[in-house]
Amino acid sequence: MELRNGGRIDNEGQLWFGSYTDHHPSLSVQVTIKRGTIDLHGGNVPPAGSDVAADLLFTYSGSGSEEYHINFTGAGSLIVDASGIKIATATETGIVVEPNISYQNLWSRGLIRANGMSGLSTPAPDFATLFTVTGNPGSDNYTLTSRTGNPADLTGDGIVDGVDLSIVYGKWGTATPNTPGNFDGSADVDGADLAVVYSNWTGDSVASVPEPTAASGFAVTALAWLVHRTRQRS
Repeated sequence: MELRNGGRIDNEGQLWFGSYTDHHPSLSVQVTIKRGTIDLHGGNVPPAGSDVAADLLFTYSGSGSEEYHINFTGAGSLIVDASGIKIATATETGIVVEPNISYQNLWSRGLIRANGMSGLSTPAPDFATLFTVTGNPGSDNYTLTSRTGNPADLTGDGIVDGVDLSIVYGKWGTATPNTPGNFDGSADVDGADLAVVYSNWTGDSVASVPEPTAASGFAVTALAWLVHRTRQRS
């Protein structure tokens, strides 16, 4: 699901990721927010097979192989009320519930992301740089607000420069759900991802970066062009 360009979900509803009894153990659900708001304030109806009610609920089977996340690629907000955020895992003896989950906790688990990065990424961006939080878990109007702007700003410092470029080179040819620099979600970090960095460049200089082990001709040419352009400006 993608929410963008001022889109808003605002009703007495809930957002469930999974539902215990009728989802596959490898279920994958992603929500993308780019200039949108999700306001959840109807968390009084539990899913089938459970008495757990929440505004925002993540459910896992015993295998825990599900892939869930809410990814902010621009400005946006996520708001829950007193029913709050819960994580529930089905076990052989019943359902284990973690109540009053914080947004910081979701970030550390990879459930909240900014431009595909989370607390599981290496290096992990600073949560406080990318988001602001108002209120407390378990209270009304507990709000997460994204400061996320430029998709190529991997460090969250407001600048796309050689540091961000070096992260892309450091992950060259690899990809996992949390790989920094895999902007297009393809099979690996490649020339297409470098193009995202170049098209969003705001820095004045290029840091010294390692050569990618499997760089395409495009990647090497683009880097040479960027270094040449930077030297001309300095």
